[in-house]
Amino acid sequence: VNEAIPKYEFNSTYVEAISYDKSTRHCISKWPLICDAYEQERVYVKKCSINDKEEGLFAKKRLPANEVVSFYNGIRLTHTEVDERDWMINQYTITVDEEVVLDVPFGYTKVSQYC
Repeated sequence: VNEAIPKYEFNSTYVEAISYDKSTRHCISKWPLICDAYEQERVYVKKCSINDKEEGLFAKKRLPANEVVSFYNGIRLTHTEVDERDWMINQYTITVDEEVVLDVPFGYTKVSQYC
């Protein structure tokens, strides 16, 4: 187990079997559409009131400062790969560090396909 990966413990009625599933260049996850029990207790997604065409992440309850409430995953790309693409393809990217950018590819961007 990588010591740099935070470890979280929680009690939930949703828990089945959860394990770390690191994304790769070609695979976002072995189980990309499975519900995340940790997130299910803390957040939900709905249309934004600012721009009703986009979705936003909202808290289900009052959350303490500095608490992790959600996880972001995607295929792992380099900055060069991302920089060389059309910007419209990069709208679901997040920089992890100097080497890695996470990208949620089209086909995985709409919450309606998840739990």
